[in-house]
Amino acid sequence: MEHAVKSARRVLEILELFAEDHVPMTVMDVVNKLRIPQSSTSQLLSSLQMLGYLRYDPQSRTFLPTLRVMLLGASVQDEIFGHGRVLALLESLRREFSLSVIIGMQQGIYVRYILTLCVTGPGAPAFRTGVLRPICRVAVGKALLSRQSDAEVGLIVRSANAHEADQARRVPLASVLADIHRCREQGWVESHGSSVRGKDVIAALLPRLPNQPDLAIGLGGTEFDVARQRLPIVARLEEFCQSLENR
Repeated sequence: MEHAVKSARRVLEILELFAEDHVPMTVMDVVNKLRIPQSSTSQLLSSLQMLGYLRYDPQSRTFLPTLRVMLLGASVQDEIFGHGRVLALLESLRREFSLSVIIGMQQGIYVRYILTLCVTGPGAPAFRTGVLRPICRVAVGKALLSRQSDAEVGLIVRSANAHEADQARRVPLASVLADIHRCREQGWVESHGSSVRGKDVIAALLPRLPNQPDLAIGLGGTEFDVARQRLPIVARLEEFCQSLENR
């Protein structure tokens, strides 16, 4: 059972890696990026190829996703966004501000980045799809917490601090609540490097979507790049959330 769960997780990590990097990859590219054994990586890639989810180029020895991968989530996308092409909407945000786009959901005392469209370039911080971040420290997490009561937030903060071995990384409840109250009032919250020094994210809670958990969206990059575009970022996030509400 444990082996099956591990294999299933690795398949998803491989597909998320292709979704994030948008380039053909060899077996060793996947091994080095995900730090998993070469033998199992080769077997999984070959299995995905045989099932039609990946295609293989024998000349470059690289794999690339097929349209079958896109169809995995097509029904979910159509149910939530109609035919608005969610990736196109998010990609337009990335291009407009040259910032990474993050969609996150709560998992206990963490937030899971379930989709990221990252910018590249010198100094651009990485936001990897699938990673867990402490929900009380990151903007996307605080946006998610803004839908919960202060009492519920208090329980989460105390649990998160109890699991944090480094006392310097524990967060004061009053500070978290202040950010959440501000988020409820203005509709957005900003990290100001509270998770990673020099990195900033502005996040907003998405409207409730059919058959989905609570989700939040963030635009992130260096503190300088976010600060110089703060007002237009906030305006576009409000517009994006309103467009989903209207749908």
